[in-house]
Amino acid sequence: MKNTITKMIIGTLSILLLIFSSCSDKKQSQKEIVIKNAEQYLKQRLDDPESYEFVELKFRDSTLFIDNIKREIKYQKSNLDFDKNQLKRQKEYKSEGFSLFNEEEYKEYKNKVEKGKRIIQRIDSVKNELGEEANNVAAYSYFFKFRANNKLGAKTLHTYVVQTKPGPNFEIINMTGDKGKIILNPNRFPGYNEIMGINK
Repeated sequence: MKNTITKMIIGTLSILLLIFSSCSDKKQSQKEIVIKNAEQYLKQRLDDPESYEFVELKFRDSTLFIDNIKREIKYQKSNLDFDKNQLKRQKEYKSEGFSLFNEEEYKEYKNKVEKGKRIIQRIDSVKNELGEEANNVAAYSYFFKFRANNKLGAKTLHTYVVQTKPGPNFEIINMTGDKGKIILNPNRFPGYNEIMGINK
């Protein structure tokens, strides 16, 4: 009797394990999620959504938070150098008594220089606070190929670049067939909006 009960319990557990393993097998892969998100995003923008045909999704690269931080610091330093030069010029005009001196421009560039320094300091602070997390993935990038009818009804092959946030949702950040519209620092870095005063 005990052996029968034991066998029944083992059998039931085996069946449950099979059920759970089969459920876990149905979990979507990163590639499947990205394709699904890209198709939903794309079909809202196609001339003829019904003509859409998936061709290929190929991994392009990934961007780390530290990459975005370094790029932003470089950009902000470039702006700061420009503003410093403009402020220096206004100071020279003022000291030499030139009519080219403009009080409003002097104040504007003085404020810009102070703000630029604060922004760079705060980005540096964020980088230090993140520590090893700065090396986490900020965004993924893929080549996405598909066919669809254009406005004239001719089916054409397109290759887009798809940029997504990291998992688990891989939310679409950007999708474009124009190389000039690829975002260089997708998904920025934690604290970016607060530093720049963007309320999102």
